[in-house]
Formats: sequence, C-alpha cells, structure tokens
Amino acid sequence: MSFEALKVLVVDDHADTQKTLAFMLEEMGISKITTAGDGREALQIVNAATEEMFHIIVCDWNMPNLSGIELLKTVRRMSGNMPFIMITARGDAASVVEAKSSQVTSYILKPFTIEELKKKISPFAAA
Repeated sequence: MSFEALKVLVVDDHADTQKTLAFMLEEMGISKITTAGDGREALQIVNAATEEMFHIIVCDWNMPNLSGIELLKTVRRMSGNMPFIMITARGDAASVVEAKSSQVTSYILKPFTIEELKKKISPFAAA
C-alpha cells in the first residue's frame, strides 16, 4: 500500500492542530483524511465507516468528552488492531506505560516534525 492509498482519521480538539496534522499528512501524499474534534465524534465516525475502515488513527491524548486513551481502549475492543498513533506532551513513564498497556501502536511526543510523523506512518504505507 502507498501513502496515497492510506485512509487516516485525525482526532484533536484544537482546529489548528487538526489543520496542521492534515497538512503534514497531505505533504506525505495522503489525501484521504477525516478529522474529528474529540473522542466521541471519532467513535461516531469509526462506527459509521463500516465499509471504508481507516488504516490509521492519529489522536491527541488530552481532549474533552472522551480522551485519546479512552478512545484507544474503545477502538481496541471494537476493531482489534487498527493502527493507533497517540500524540501527546505526556512523556512521563506512567503515561507511556498506560499507553502501551492500552495497546497503542506508536507514541509521538509534542512538539514533533513531519519527519517524525512520517517515520511512524511509513510502516503502514509499506504494508
């Protein structure tokens, strides 16, 4: 699969961050990008996407209504091993352990570069 074929769900409660992430993904050649403003909206989108499932979810940890970690746990119960990249400023050991125990696929600390994001997404474009 190529970058162009990937379908990505971006979840962040800050519109500017959504736009920045979408821009970064577009720069990689990904054009099938859907955005959600929080975990609840993301769940609605994932539930509605039965035929066109996402290849990757890129999600912020700290959000209102349903946090990124809560979304991750719910997605794991629903759809098993969908790649889930958590974006966060939480670099402490307890947060990393919590994310890994919730079966996060990858973890990116803020701030990050497009190269760092591409490195995390590249394995799924090669699959």
